[in-house]
Amino acid sequence: MHHRSIETYLALALTSLLIGSGCASQKKQEQAATMEKMQSELSACQSTRSDMEKKMSTLQGKMEEMNARVEESESLAQEREQLYQNLKGELADLVAAGDAEISFRQGLMLVRMPNQVLFESGRYTISQRGESALQEVADALQGVENRHVFVSGHTDNVPISDKAVDFDSNWELSTKRAISALSLLQQAGVDPVNLAAAGFGQYEKIASNDNEAGRAKNRRVELIVLPDLGGVLEGVDEASPQQASDDEERPQTERASTQ
Repeated sequence: MHHRSIETYLALALTSLLIGSGCASQKKQEQAATMEKMQSELSACQSTRSDMEKKMSTLQGKMEEMNARVEESESLAQEREQLYQNLKGELADLVAAGDAEISFRQGLMLVRMPNQVLFESGRYTISQRGESALQEVADALQGVENRHVFVSGHTDNVPISDKAVDFDSNWELSTKRAISALSLLQQAGVDPVNLAAAGFGQYEKIASNDNEAGRAKNRRVELIVLPDLGGVLEGVDEASPQQASDDEERPQTERASTQ
């Protein structure tokens, strides 16, 4: 009996030891799995934080860029308003006489002059009254920096009927009148580098052509004061030789500006 009791005790002790060892091994495995899961979650959090920091940095950069643009826009608006007030003061006599009008169109400032001030009917040579008026405008424009002047000629929709006029269309007449005004501005001292001209015929009307009052408004020359876009256009790639060749092969057609 004594020997059997000892054997039984040893068997129970060995069984307990094996069970305890198995439990410890399982617990270690569970702890290792938990640690691995926590490490994975930590890595995910760190990755998310890194992404958020990048997004925050990008948003911060965009905010700074927007603020800079707002400041630039406000500066340009102040500059434009100052230019308007200066021209308004210098051309006050012309405006009062009805020989010129200073206004804004699509955000651009312009000096509008009726054709009857500048030309005889159906003619493109500038009259004496027109020369005097354009001289005053030229004097005012010479003090304007970092701006270009685009001279645009306009007519009503009445076809040319004078046989003595060597033009086939109002388009040609408006173009020639714009060039005449440009030439006088150049002679009066405006830098030709800052000048350009084009004719729009009857296709840029500002009033109805159904009555004489409207047609009179449409017969005009406009001097559009444009900002210098040189800095904006820097870095724009020149057309490739193939593109230039394609452009040369396109037929030249008369095209009206936006009506």
